[in-house]
Amino acid sequence: MNDFEKFSSQLMSLSASSIFFTDQDGRLTMVSNAAKDHFGSGLCRLEGRPVSEGISDSRLLNAFENAQAALSQGQISFHELTPWDEDNGQSTLRFQGNKVVDEDGSLLGYAYKFSIEATSRRLEFEETMFSNLMRNSQDLIYFKDLNSRFTRVSDSMVERLGADSVDDIVGKCDFDFWDHKCAEGFYKDEQEIIRSRKPLIGKAEQEVRSDGKLTWVLSSKMPLIDEFNNVTGIYGISKDITNQKETEQELENTHKKLLDASRHAGMAEIATNVIHNVGNVLNSINVSISQTMEISRGLKIKNLAKVAELIEQHADEPNFLSENEKGKRIPEYLAMISEELSKDQRDIESELESTKRHLQHVKTIVSMQQEYATANCVIERVDVADVLEDAIGMSSGSLERHRITLVRDFEPGVMVMLDKHRVMQILVNLIRNAKHAVQEIDLIERIIKIGVSQFDDQSVSIAITDNGVGISAENMVNLFNHGFTTKKTGHGFGLHSGANSAKELGGSLTAHSDGPGKGATFKLTLPLESCHSEPSATAPILHSEAEAKMPNVATPVM
Repeated sequence: MNDFEKFSSQLMSLSASSIFFTDQDGRLTMVSNAAKDHFGSGLCRLEGRPVSEGISDSRLLNAFENAQAALSQGQISFHELTPWDEDNGQSTLRFQGNKVVDEDGSLLGYAYKFSIEATSRRLEFEETMFSNLMRNSQDLIYFKDLNSRFTRVSDSMVERLGADSVDDIVGKCDFDFWDHKCAEGFYKDEQEIIRSRKPLIGKAEQEVRSDGKLTWVLSSKMPLIDEFNNVTGIYGISKDITNQKETEQELENTHKKLLDASRHAGMAEIATNVIHNVGNVLNSINVSISQTMEISRGLKIKNLAKVAELIEQHADEPNFLSENEKGKRIPEYLAMISEELSKDQRDIESELESTKRHLQHVKTIVSMQQEYATANCVIERVDVADVLEDAIGMSSGSLERHRITLVRDFEPGVMVMLDKHRVMQILVNLIRNAKHAVQEIDLIERIIKIGVSQFDDQSVSIAITDNGVGISAENMVNLFNHGFTTKKTGHGFGLHSGANSAKELGGSLTAHSDGPGKGATFKLTLPLESCHSEPSATAPILHSEAEAKMPNVATPVM
């Protein structure tokens, strides 16, 4: 291969244009990589054969044949524009042909170049899609330059900053809207992103307004990198989590108040019971929050800035979206990112709604325990199936995470008069214990079965059965005693409290196991009509250790 041939080969490899050469008879002699990438590898396999045999697109074939006929009839060059998308007229096929002659003017062959060019309507369409995203997104989307000054923001960001329009924000920085210390923290994080080129993903940030008002956001920020690999600023997306943070703080404050009240009233055991029951619910809250964080970290926005930058940089270049590989992918990418952001938003809203339900249950648990001194409770007629589904929902995330199969053997329609939230505490604790039981031994399939039986017109029984570690006869005797536990991290409060609650509701909590390794069944029996026995105003639910050892607190079934 001589120097000219080497140069020609490198030129075909590096050229961004779709080019190919033929001899005088229309046989392919050379083709650029761009032509291969756009139309496949068929042209390459045709070397030495007529080009017309390898062009499957009728529009491209017709343009080639027109060019070939014109050049063979004596024209030096050929140039033709034809519609590519006839339905919407958003792109055009540009086909060019030229004779190739040597230094003596002798004909060597022909050179052809083709491209599909976007019209201004296509560029307007892309800008409309991006503008819709910035205008309608509930998340806060923003772009900043190297000095952390805003260059573009979503409408939601305009509302967040209390501005009238985007123009009121562009060119300004966080110091113009937030407390100095707060803005300084944002600035330092963003400058570190610019310096290190490393993103900041899923950081909970506190916003402090100049008037002292506090809000919270969950933010992800990335370096803004241009086509020459230079950092030109940062871009980010933030989600408001103020309500979640306020609820967490309210829960913490409520917990502190409960502990103080327990100490003042000499009822420290109440706090122990509440913490245990709240802990069951907090496990589910933690799963929901972790899932929300995971969704946030997985938001597909890493290349969103490049789309905006590419569109702005090439708005006046009609060939950009047809000849540039990145430009040609913009429509598909924007559609994908819009769909994924919408799905992520729905998923996060679902997780936050789940967190809200869990926290409401925590509040009810705390309130119920605080009201024991006045012997208040709420007795209502409920469907047992609804209570069970609520209890299952508290643990569903954990059960799925540990690949535990839950078998439901109950139907709606069994109505009972009871204190729903006290029964919920018992059921959540029993499901949690069953989950631990199946985790402690190696099983091909971990199964928890929940069934409901109504033997007469007086009572209903809820049975929770697992195929886990089982219970020895020795442990069965002490199972419901206060402080007794077989778990390394257990405290022995759950079953004792559950048995007492069942008794006060006019029912019972019993247990049965055929021995170690043979699983266990816990049965909660409740009257159809409330026989609620309220605790005295001077006694908490949890009894002393001596009282716990008294008979008839609960009945282990041997």
